[in-house]
Amino acid sequence: MSASGRLVRGLRRRGLRGTVQLVRLALWSVLIEVGLRVAPLPRLVRFVGVTLGDGPAADGPAQGGASLPEEASPPGTTLPLTAVERQGVLDAHRILRRGPFADTCLRRALLVGHVLRPYAPVLHIGVAKSDGRVTAHAWLVADGVNLDPTGSARFTAVVPTMKGTLTG
Repeated sequence: MSASGRLVRGLRRRGLRGTVQLVRLALWSVLIEVGLRVAPLPRLVRFVGVTLGDGPAADGPAQGGASLPEEASPPGTTLPLTAVERQGVLDAHRILRRGPFADTCLRRALLVGHVLRPYAPVLHIGVAKSDGRVTAHAWLVADGVNLDPTGSARFTAVVPTMKGTLTG
């Protein structure tokens, strides 16, 4: 079966509501991509509906992985996602994985954060130095649950300034 045939069959299975949700998230991914290129990060974060973290106070150890595509709400997390929210998280990962934009932790955190707006998600940005290389990582904390799928524990959260630059 052709790719377009699989797409049409998949959209039919989702129904109208699921298809609308998928298209809406695809449009948000485009808005996020444009925003990353033209807007200061604090403004983009507010536009998406996420709060920008102000340091390491709220980002404890990972307590699950509610932003993981394999398990949208794994056992042990205290984030009670509805079926629509779980599907939204899965769709966000699917869009970023298959879309034209890079599937980076920042894009993932912003798009999943938009889906999880009812849980007041907070975007944290951290840095780590390993073998002489400095790396950065972005993750979400929602309702006190660290949604980091790749291990925020090794990163030191930094505080973004109002001009969009980062300070440690």
